[in-house]
Amino acid sequence: MKVHNTVPYFLENYEPHEDFLEHYYRKFSSDFEQYFLFHCKNPGEK
Repeated sequence: MKVHNTVPYFLENYEPHEDFLEHYYRKFSSDFEQYFLFHCKNPGEK
């Protein structure tokens, strides 16, 4: 499994609103797919 570090993007572009988070999840959707599928308890709430 390859881990893609999304933290630099998050720290450089963070804006405190839900639109940013939705964009962030879409931008890195392939990276979050496994997380939401297997590790997130409430994927609908992200």
